[in-house]
Amino acid sequence: MRLFQDTDLSLQSVAAKVGYSDVRALRRAVHRWRGQAPTAVRRALLT
Repeated sequence: MRLFQDTDLSLQSVAAKVGYSDVRALRRAVHRWRGQAPTAVRRALLT
């Protein structure tokens, strides 16, 4: 989740750094794990 806190990184960059081939795969995985979209997770971590 640390990568989500780095707002300088796009979701595409986060996906690549954690080994996903594209943002859609990252979105699906995060939604399965957290029940939220990656942008919602990012917002929650920053507040």
